[in-house]
Amino acid sequence: MLSLCVGGLSLFDPFYMLSESFWLSALAVSIMLTWYHWFPLPARYRRGRRWLPLQLLHPKLGIMLLMAPLQVMLFEGISLSALAANLLAIPTITFISVPLILLAMLTPVGSLCAALWWLAGVSRGSGWWRHYRRCRAAGGHFTTPACWQSSSGVG
Repeated sequence: MLSLCVGGLSLFDPFYMLSESFWLSALAVSIMLTWYHWFPLPARYRRGRRWLPLQLLHPKLGIMLLMAPLQVMLFEGISLSALAANLLAIPTITFISVPLILLAMLTPVGSLCAALWWLAGVSRGSGWWRHYRRCRAAGGHFTTPACWQSSSGVG
């Protein structure tokens, strides 16, 4: 299925495969498939509200661990605050921002439409983003040593 999507993208924009965003997206999907196949959450932790924090942490931890080599190669470091930021950002964007944006697009122009766009903007720019920037400014980004960068082909 992934190869079908990649093939479709290459038909519409062949140069898209040269962008870093393409490789990050394709690798993230591949990592999720690999993580759930090779490192599934044990059956007893998959059900119940009691295990919800573990159920939310499991896929994000997998992406963080398996994306680390590509992050080092492309960005010369690993963000230590990315796990915390993603725990807040992904549910906010998925369950609040995207539905508000879709509703705003379907609403005729008027005060309701403007209010929906404003709410979508507020949900995207809420406190989690400021917290992420504050963490990064306070040293939440681990820059790899120069010897790692030269061996990865980056520097």
